[in-house]
Amino acid sequence: MSGTRKHTAASTRPVLPRAILVPVADSPHLAALVREAARLATVCGASLAFLHVGGDGEAVRATLAAALPAAASALLVQDGMRVDQAVAQVAREREIDLVVAGALEREAGLSNLLLGSVARRIARGAPCPVLLLPAPRAQPTPYRRIAVAVPSGGRARELVAVATAWARADAAELHVVREFAGQGAHLAAMAEAESGDEHLRAQLAEEELALGELLRGCDLADLEVRRACLPGKDGHEAAAYAREHDCDVLIVSAPQRRPGLIGHLLGGDPVAALSDLPCALHLHRARRRAAGPGRESNA
Repeated sequence: MSGTRKHTAASTRPVLPRAILVPVADSPHLAALVREAARLATVCGASLAFLHVGGDGEAVRATLAAALPAAASALLVQDGMRVDQAVAQVAREREIDLVVAGALEREAGLSNLLLGSVARRIARGAPCPVLLLPAPRAQPTPYRRIAVAVPSGGRARELVAVATAWARADAAELHVVREFAGQGAHLAAMAEAESGDEHLRAQLAEEELALGELLRGCDLADLEVRRACLPGKDGHEAAAYAREHDCDVLIVSAPQRRPGLIGHLLGGDPVAALSDLPCALHLHRARRRAAGPGRESNA
């Protein structure tokens, strides 16, 4: 069940990222990734830094300069560690608010975008939110539709606030998706049928009421909002919804610690399970700062 509503409530709005880090490598997608990241930095008013790990830094610097002249001077080069380890270290040292990374390992067809192993490790280990771009665009345009999968726990309002900030920045339509335990998305259609399961209809009604209550307490001023409650496995239905509605980005909650939610969402491990990416994937987590040697704390 879904609907569209114009909201006008106002409250304190969250701050968009102020510092963005982009891990880069010498690849055919590099120029497009740089331009996508530059667009996001402009939208957010954020600083932009690039990180290359390995020995071919000059080739990367040349590509950066061709794609975005100011990018070459913002390139950091490190060696002697894995990419994800370097990303985590630099993100902590520079208090990065968002890591923007290319997600592709290879393309297995026109509609099958496979998440690479490096992107998986970055998504799991970064101390801040991560935006994975499976198909960065050479000529980026504002997002048109942003989907957010809201959890049933206490982080739902925080996640909606993040999604509304991005939707407002691009004047995008916001799709709020709430998943609940069921046997699959097909049960939603059964709930509408005369012969459908009475218990599922009652559960669906309860979930829609809960989602409505959640949204009434959120700042959705001047946004076009569509909402949907879907029975099925966490993450799977949200991914299917994002694909069906041609969303540009899907925002999901990342774990506060490993494995946590990241080992549950999307049928086990969301980063691995989303090998067939529906769109860009934003894994949101509170930024973790170092609390001392060998220790971390949440910001």
